[in-house]
Amino acid sequence: MRCPLRRLPFIFFFSQLIVSAALLRVGPQGQYATPCAAVLAAQDGDIIEIDAAGSYDGDVCAIYSSNLTIRGVNGRPHIDAAGNNAQGKGIWVIYGNNMLIENMEMSGAAVSSHNGTPIRAEGTNLTLRNCYFHNNEEGILADDNLSSTILIEYSEFAQNGFGDGFSHNMYIGNVAQFTLQFSYSHLANVGHLVKSRAAVNYILYNRLTDETGTASYELDLPNGGVSYVIGNVIQQSVTTGNNHMLTYLEEGTTSGNPSEALYVVNNTFFNSLGRGTFVFVDSRDTTPALLENNFFSGGGTVTTQSTAVLTTNLAGTPLYVNSGAYDYQLQAGSPGIDAGTTPGSASGFSLAPAYEYVYNSCGQVRLAAGPIDLGAFEYNGGGPILGCSLNPAGPTLGSLGLQPASVIGGKSTSGNKIALTSPAGPQGVTVALASSDAHASLPLTVRIPPGENSTTFAIHTSPVAASTVATISGTFVGRILSAPLTIQAATSLGSIKLASTSMAGGGTVNGNVVTLSAPAPAGGVTVSLQNGNPAVLSVPQSVTVPEGSISVSFSISAAAVSQVTSVGISASYAGKSSAATITVQPR
Repeated sequence: MRCPLRRLPFIFFFSQLIVSAALLRVGPQGQYATPCAAVLAAQDGDIIEIDAAGSYDGDVCAIYSSNLTIRGVNGRPHIDAAGNNAQGKGIWVIYGNNMLIENMEMSGAAVSSHNGTPIRAEGTNLTLRNCYFHNNEEGILADDNLSSTILIEYSEFAQNGFGDGFSHNMYIGNVAQFTLQFSYSHLANVGHLVKSRAAVNYILYNRLTDETGTASYELDLPNGGVSYVIGNVIQQSVTTGNNHMLTYLEEGTTSGNPSEALYVVNNTFFNSLGRGTFVFVDSRDTTPALLENNFFSGGGTVTTQSTAVLTTNLAGTPLYVNSGAYDYQLQAGSPGIDAGTTPGSASGFSLAPAYEYVYNSCGQVRLAAGPIDLGAFEYNGGGPILGCSLNPAGPTLGSLGLQPASVIGGKSTSGNKIALTSPAGPQGVTVALASSDAHASLPLTVRIPPGENSTTFAIHTSPVAASTVATISGTFVGRILSAPLTIQAATSLGSIKLASTSMAGGGTVNGNVVTLSAPAPAGGVTVSLQNGNPAVLSVPQSVTVPEGSISVSFSISAAAVSQVTSVGISASYAGKSSAATITVQPR
């Protein structure tokens, strides 16, 4: 019976606000004729839907609003720059944070600096999904930003590059994390298929094939970083501009990339050139790279790093279905079947491939029967197809719950929960957390592990003089969920007040009051009463102030006395006391 190595769905970043987002429609039947007209009108958190029936050539702009979702509907809209550019940079120059762009086609971006791009990402956090960017001077360009994460999935990049070797199908700057998954990059014009200077790289289940093109490197990680290269098809053409396929750290480390760790697991490399290097690791890297369960086909040096850890790789004849058509599925009898070793994990991230790339720009669950196969594909091991059509399904932020929703200042809570609508993908999900009030502190981020739907986090509070409401929010690349946390002033004893300072023996006085400094928390507050002369006065041993109330009344009774007698009554709670005296008169 076949079973999945891991059931980890893909990553999904989306947007939702507590206040309903406005929906701005673009197209022949929409409110706006062009995408940039809608962008100009949009507020933070809005959704812009672009109808593919419209004509948008030459429509370029800068985008300043944050938490936007911009998506094509009724097909995939196409924007050709048509000789125009925004700010000398490209079609859309994005300064807003937490952006989601999906189902768009863009082409023709050209500027005087020869790096015109459909998307120039200058804000923090961007998700690009189900897009097709082609015939631009640069496929996408993300500026340095160590607070930012970039996710590209289910997308195709083709024939981008000015032709000078400095512009590429994808160019990601020194961001905190870059994830490329289930995507297709091919036929770059002299530049690289993928170039990333990110501090952490997840290159997962992609097709990076130059085919008959003139691309340089298929995957360039010039400043190293912690990099996971798992489950990819990587092919170099006969007409390549550089004979290395995967290059690592050739430009050295930077302050933004202090760590070097390269994991190359279950990839299919095919070198049509027949010479060169599959995995080039610069000699400055003293950390051994892990190369495990890979095919290195077509000829060439496996790696330049003498200390690299090579485990169950194959450089022989794998018996592909049709390598001439770039179909690197395995035939029966392939020496790669059941020939792998079970990958371990690194820094808590599983190195075992959970998926396989599916043409075009899609993926499916990878199933294994027995030992894992070598390369990017399991023989007859294709499982369910992922939701990667024009509007792929995926997890979003589903709920944010605070437990409890009210806490006394100075106390902490640990049952707070953030949940997705479906399980997190291959490298998990990082949710940003925030509090509107300094009296409630919490982690800046919380991670939902791969395959999990939710996680919990703690909130620590400090004492407040009066009840305070802090808004706790979670953000997952645009979608924001919030919940109020009431921080109550720590309840202490305020006073005890008697309805009368004198009473007749044998009588009763009602309406005596114990008051707290703040409303009683959940469960109420029990205040102890002390009687200075039980033989004369009858006083309850305690009174309970109900939850949410600030006071409670009680009665006292006196026995008959032959002489004037003064009796002290006191109340105590949480180390604080208050006293009063009543005089009992003879009748």
